[in-house]
Amino acid sequence: MKDKRRARGNAFQNWIETWLTEQGWSVHNQKTVSRAIPMRGTIIWTSCRNDILAMDLVAVKTCEKTLFIQSTLHGGVAKRKVEVKDIHWDLNHQCVQLWQKRDSGIVQVKQWDGVNYVDIGRIIRRKFYLEVKPPEVAPVEK
Repeated sequence: MKDKRRARGNAFQNWIETWLTEQGWSVHNQKTVSRAIPMRGTIIWTSCRNDILAMDLVAVKTCEKTLFIQSTLHGGVAKRKVEVKDIHWDLNHQCVQLWQKRDSGIVQVKQWDGVNYVDIGRIIRRKFYLEVKPPEVAPVEK
């Protein structure tokens, strides 16, 4: 079961890498790889590669902020917030995002604002749609 989830997660990371490359980004994709180590009649699984600053992908493009991406197939983001909040990000020069694939195939893109991940858009059928928030209207006094 864990191998199936890992394979699906790695496939999603590959999809992100391909999508970003098509947009002109150069991407480093740090996929999870595990290794079986036989030890005293049992097998111990260990991770051979670790994330870079809790991120799965790092992308660069001329005249753009360096893009750090966490990818996930899970619905909740609480664990992802814990992983990213203790890193001293310079959000003037770095863009930290969470790409979350839904069962529907839609990819929700969230951006770290220093405290929380905020929805910025979604990718539907390989096209990015910017999240449009309605303007806040002051309540009318009666």
